[in-house]
Amino acid sequence: MRDGNLLPGAFLVGFASPQQHVTAGRAERQILELQPCELAAPKCARKCGDVALMMMEYLASNGASNLTYLSGRRADGDDGYHAWCVVDGVAVDLTGNQFDEGRPAVFVGSAWDPWLATWSDRNPPLRYSDPGFASFAAPSLAMGYARIVEALNARRTSLR
Repeated sequence: MRDGNLLPGAFLVGFASPQQHVTAGRAERQILELQPCELAAPKCARKCGDVALMMMEYLASNGASNLTYLSGRRADGDDGYHAWCVVDGVAVDLTGNQFDEGRPAVFVGSAWDPWLATWSDRNPPLRYSDPGFASFAAPSLAMGYARIVEALNARRTSLR
């Protein structure tokens, strides 16, 4: 698996070095893949939005701010829909490899990544701080977010 174009300032909360970001992202991805199909990534198509929303909630609950949910379709409309989150200009995409285009399973890199730019027919961005975010995210988070956070925290502790 290749790792995304990591930026020196990229982060997943609680990890200081780029290699720790990749390790944390891989751990989070592995835990998601162990969940039932309705949460698995990318085994269940069109669940990237749920994964992005759960990642935003997790990052926010660990002190991150300036979180944005992005989603859209490609201009040609052939590849369906994709969603990811952006934290202070850093894209976090845990489901991009579902498209069989050589994308890494865990991408932490530039929000202006050329591949992400191909999803140009975008829905309006939704910021974590927006009044409607909680109601928009509630169905995704209810699907097992607490169980995933418990597994992430256990894994995070073992990485230190």
